[in-house]
Amino acid sequence: MKRSFCIPVAFALFTVTAPVQAADARVKVINESRYRVISINVSPPYRNKYGSQDLLGRNTLSPGYNIVINFDVGDAENTCLLDIRANGPDGIKWEKRMDVCTETEWTLKN
Repeated sequence: MKRSFCIPVAFALFTVTAPVQAADARVKVINESRYRVISINVSPPYRNKYGSQDLLGRNTLSPGYNIVINFDVGDAENTCLLDIRANGPDGIKWEKRMDVCTETEWTLKN
């Protein structure tokens, strides 16, 4: 049986270059890999450093499970384009630049 989790996330580090139409963006992260995801972090696009906030909180994302992350992109401080990194054990990483306002799923594989 697959389980889903939903975590609301708000960011105050991003700037908007154009008006944002979506007030809330939801992305389902699906773990189809053989590794447990320990944390998920985001960054504004094209930066070399990810934020310290773990979007999974105290949870992890086991193989075969998924989680829905809510991004609050409706205020002037946020943008839809984000760099997202999922971290697994032993330095395993999945990275993706996503438009969280238009893309609704990210499947982790290996």
